[in-house]
Amino acid sequence: MLDICELRGEKYLANKDNLTKIIVILLASATVFNMSSPYNVFCVDDVTQARNRQRQLKKEAEALKSKLEDKKNNESKVVGSIEQQKREVQDLNAKIASDSEELVALQKKLEASEQSLNGKKSEIASKFRTLQRAVREFDKKGKMSIWEFLFGDMRTDVHERQKVIGWISQGYKQQADRLNAEVEQIRAEHAELMEQKRNLEVKSDELKRKKDELSAKITQMGKELTQIKKEEEITKEQIEKNNAARERQEKEIEIAVQAAIRREQARLAALRARIEAERRAREKKLAEERAKREAEREAARARGEEVKEEEPQSAQPAEDGVLGSPAWPTPGFKKITSPFGEPRGSVTHKGVDIGGAGIHGTPVVAAWDGIVVYTFTGCTHDYGKSGSCGCDGGCGNCVVLAHADGTTTHYYHLSAVSVAQGQNVARGEGIGNVGTTGWSTGPHLHFGYKKDGRWINPMGLY
Repeated sequence: MLDICELRGEKYLANKDNLTKIIVILLASATVFNMSSPYNVFCVDDVTQARNRQRQLKKEAEALKSKLEDKKNNESKVVGSIEQQKREVQDLNAKIASDSEELVALQKKLEASEQSLNGKKSEIASKFRTLQRAVREFDKKGKMSIWEFLFGDMRTDVHERQKVIGWISQGYKQQADRLNAEVEQIRAEHAELMEQKRNLEVKSDELKRKKDELSAKITQMGKELTQIKKEEEITKEQIEKNNAARERQEKEIEIAVQAAIRREQARLAALRARIEAERRAREKKLAEERAKREAEREAARARGEEVKEEEPQSAQPAEDGVLGSPAWPTPGFKKITSPFGEPRGSVTHKGVDIGGAGIHGTPVVAAWDGIVVYTFTGCTHDYGKSGSCGCDGGCGNCVVLAHADGTTTHYYHLSAVSVAQGQNVARGEGIGNVGTTGWSTGPHLHFGYKKDGRWINPMGLY
């Protein structure tokens, strides 16, 4: 089965977690030699807790960053709203100014109308005084009084009234009628101007009310903007504190890991020295036993006894920390569907693909004792595909184990992962199930082996 994932599983060695991964590998060694090592407790507990705290700080930093972005967005919206309302206030000021000019013009027209009306009233009063003089002349002749003329019963003295009307100059009457008509016209125009003025004042008052409301709103939004900026500053301070805490945490982790590395190196050196001493002691003991047996055989020969030659013993591997024979990663399934070194365009296959009918979902086990240094569990695309679904660069769900001799084994395209980073696993222990996640055309396990920074054919181990 085709899989394109070659290098993504190694990204655990290419970031700031390098020191943690080194100590993890050393811890794997400690696990093989001595599961009760106090340094194992230190690293799995203290360093893991510190790294978890660092991840928590990173989440808090992301939350603070998101919060700051929200504040900036709110600030932008408030500033935009304030600018819009300021433009509306400017428009209202222009309208109010225009209405004020119109009110001034109306006021001038009203004053001119008042003057015209007063002039007409004066003219009417003058004409009326002339009429009064004529009436007084009429009274001197013994006729009816002006009050009788104006308010008397029209049904009496008709003849006398007609004579008086005829006596009054027709010209005065025409002038009075014309003046009265002009007065009425001026009054009507004046009333219309007054109505226009009242409407304009109402309109102006409404504009001023809207302006006051907008001004109050701008003031309130200004306060909100000030509060938002204050909260932004607080959030920035929190981000700075978070960054400082993350830096301190990183330094603490580096110091702790380096200290643990030094202790582990010293402890492993002591273990190797002890193992070497024990090996030499065994070899010395074996040499002494062989010399003793040879002396006994020589004595027997001297006595003429038949001596059976000792069969050569096969060399025993020295107990120098070598992992021993690995477990096959897919028990019951050994078909190699894609060998190591197979050309893959400009690269070659860095592992072997193990497949076969019915392999999907079957257990995957650890080749040796080790510790989980990397996992990816977020891929849900467990089906054959001709291209990458993007999960972990094409590896899909995967596990990487570090072993006591510094080597790593890689298990890609799993349907499920059953271990967690930092967990110790034993040879043959289940770590997941075969699948076809990532860039994979069908169910199989990509099994890789790396030593001293180089990919090696894992089939050479079996």
